[in-house]
Amino acid sequence: MNIFELVLFHAPIKANICTTTERMVRLMVENRLKLCIILMTFVFSSGQMVWFFYRWYNNHDMEYACNYAPILFTCFFAAISIIQVALKHSHFRKSIAFIRENFWSQDLATEEARNEMSDKIGYIKLLNVSTVSLTAIAAFVFMPFNGIHYNQTLFPFMDFLGNLDMPEGLKKCLAILIYPLMFPTTYCVAILGVALCFYACNFKAQAIMIKWLILDITKDLETSNNQFDILDDIKRQEIIKNRLITCIKHHNKLCRFAKLMQGYFYYTMIWHVLGVITLSASIIYMIFFQNTTPSNQLAIFLECIILAFGTYMYCFMGESFQGQFEDVFDATKEAKWYYFNVKNRKLFSIFIMNLRRSYKLDCAGIFCMNLELTIWILNKIFALVSVLTAMKE
Repeated sequence: MNIFELVLFHAPIKANICTTTERMVRLMVENRLKLCIILMTFVFSSGQMVWFFYRWYNNHDMEYACNYAPILFTCFFAAISIIQVALKHSHFRKSIAFIRENFWSQDLATEEARNEMSDKIGYIKLLNVSTVSLTAIAAFVFMPFNGIHYNQTLFPFMDFLGNLDMPEGLKKCLAILIYPLMFPTTYCVAILGVALCFYACNFKAQAIMIKWLILDITKDLETSNNQFDILDDIKRQEIIKNRLITCIKHHNKLCRFAKLMQGYFYYTMIWHVLGVITLSASIIYMIFFQNTTPSNQLAIFLECIILAFGTYMYCFMGESFQGQFEDVFDATKEAKWYYFNVKNRKLFSIFIMNLRRSYKLDCAGIFCMNLELTIWILNKIFALVSVLTAMKE
């Protein structure tokens, strides 16, 4: 079944985003045909890399290197990332099994929790759909519609075709056949973006449900305004105890899930960050120091936006790890702990201490993926563009 058929016909607009993304990731990662395409894409990207260095070694043409290096390196980074995802498909199955066995069903959420999930998770769905759509549209910008121009594209493979001694019609047929393999960045962002959306949405939903369980922990037990009626009632204190233990256990499960995700994405996300840095530097070079076609500039700009979306999804995931537990911690301040007896207050203190634990999504031990990193990258790019603009004037 085609992925777009799955999204359009099996996932209505109001569908659960967690269910939708799970279906999409399973479709892309566990399908053997698509795994074969992933492998072919990696081989093709490696071949482009070999041809690039071969030409550069023989000609020492810096203009050639600056023209082809940005997309080449970015595609190679993406191909490596896709291979990592393919090799970790068993890890993905484990994470799916962990979610199914340990996470609460969202059908059990209270009305307040559902409203908050709808507000905070709804825009993630829109962002994810926009990213996948943009990656699909961007592929059409790279190759001009008015024919194949070997000297106006950004792919070493097109340069390789231009140097081959064969009929022009055969060259065009080869270009059309190989064309889908030229965009590993598109596949990478589509696969990883959907996977990140799936994990982040599930994690956020569980944290929100814990938050509202804490806020409403005595809601159905308050039969009067007398605080001592609850404090002296053994049955109601036992109910509070069980709910606190449930919160503590479920928080521990979320911590285990955070550790699982730290290992899953530890090296995968480095290629996104390197791609953004490479493309940002190259587009600045192309605009200010090199005469290139507007289509090439637009192509690299779109590629940079796509990778920026992917990097943002990693940062959003890392921010979810750091921020959601803080939201639950803030909820404990509003909880009606004064209805707890001494034993339950001790349990409540243990729960608060556990919330102090912070989990960060590290990128190969170099970057901490959160919204601060996104803001930092954007500030550096805008600052560099401003300086170069002033120098050019």
